[in-house]
Amino acid sequence: MSPELDREKVSLKHGYWFYFEDEGTQIVAFASALSGKEVVLVDDEIVSSRYNFRLKATHSFEHKGRQYEVTIALENLLKGTITCSLQRGGILINKTSKSFHQQSLKKVFLASLCIGALCGFGLVWLIHR
Repeated sequence: MSPELDREKVSLKHGYWFYFEDEGTQIVAFASALSGKEVVLVDDEIVSSRYNFRLKATHSFEHKGRQYEVTIALENLLKGTITCSLQRGGILINKTSKSFHQQSLKKVFLASLCIGALCGFGLVWLIHR
């Protein structure tokens, strides 16, 4: 499910992917840059999945008798910075952040500007018909 070619790259199409390892267990968290969908996988099996439109969400699950929490939080909307942390039994195992690159930010801004302009012109056209 996760793109293995470039683990650090963030894009609108592929979203944010965070990779963790805990005592031989691979834990992967995904956050969509478009839809708000978040998925947590443990050894390639989905253990938590939901749509989130808040600034922070926690996914709790149990694996091999241990309680885990993956927290995904929007840190900076303008830069597209998302932080993801993994806790086991309330103890922080790892925490990492990823952001859109400057080139991606320009594309997002221009696309948003065009969509906003089209919606605005369309609404004015409909009202004054």
